[in-house]
Amino acid sequence: MATMYELQGKYRELFDLAEDGTIDPALLHDTMDSITDAIEDKAVGYVQVIKEVEADAAKVDAEIKRLTERRNGYIRNAKTLKQVLIGAMNDTNAKKFKTPLYTIWIQQSTSVAIDADDPKKLPVDYVQTVTTYKADKKALAADLKAGKEVKGAKLVYNDSLRVR
Repeated sequence: MATMYELQGKYRELFDLAEDGTIDPALLHDTMDSITDAIEDKAVGYVQVIKEVEADAAKVDAEIKRLTERRNGYIRNAKTLKQVLIGAMNDTNAKKFKTPLYTIWIQQSTSVAIDADDPKKLPVDYVQTVTTYKADKKALAADLKAGKEVKGAKLVYNDSLRVR
């Protein structure tokens, strides 16, 4: 695999462990602790490893998107082929075939079609109301920062790494 940075020694080992994704975090920490460079050199090495792992994650995301599109194409094609076969069997009035490999038949089923998929047009007896709750984190943060106590919520301060 080509990398953006020439990772050597312990940093290469750290990258290989981080790239695996299934390694015990304790082993990752032990490898990190074994690097004895000066803190600035160590930080630069860590950032290089972080950038490599993030680049690999982006590549995986792109591949997931590509494979999902391909999968959806297969599903659309299978659906089209099923409809063509149903049409051909209906046109020839052949409702069932038995072959050494498959038994193929058309079975009718029922489903409900709602005009324009708008349940608001249906009588109230046929509509279910679904309620979802979602925290308004912006309002909570503003009130908590202003010193207001809110049951079930608190401000949490986190450290995050920034690299330019």
